Amino acid sequence: MKKKSHFIALIYLAAASLCAAFAAVYEHFSHGVYSPFMVFAFLIPFIGGFIPFLLIGLLKGRFPKKLSFYLYNAGIGFLTVGSLMQGALEIYGTTNSLMAIYPVAGGVLLVHGIVLYLLQIMFGSAYTKAS
Repeated sequence: MKKKSHFIALIYLAAASLCAAFAAVYEHFSHGVYSPFMVFAFLIPFIGGFIPFLLIGLLKGRFPKKLSFYLYNAGIGFLTVGSLMQGALEIYGTTNSLMAIYPVAGGVLLVHGIVLYLLQIMFGSAYTKAS
């Protein structure tokens, strides 16, 4: 499980690096206009993905079961894409009411993934046997 956690942490590190590179290129071609949503979007996969999975591997913690793992990753994905989209809209100078879906859906998925993981830790595999 240590290798799996470190592999997932490296994937999140790569995602954070790609977000930072994307933001830099986007800002360059936007003639100096920038958005904090775009600039700091890399922190979502870094803090939400790289650090937790690195700690799970280093501290030899339990790796999440499939359902909690997928919900958590989907939450991080929603929050990251939402941040990038919000940044692009701000740079373009417009708004969209549908952007509220990203943080809400991302937060719900993230919380559900964390709750299932905590239940897995507290009650063992008996509780999360189906996942």
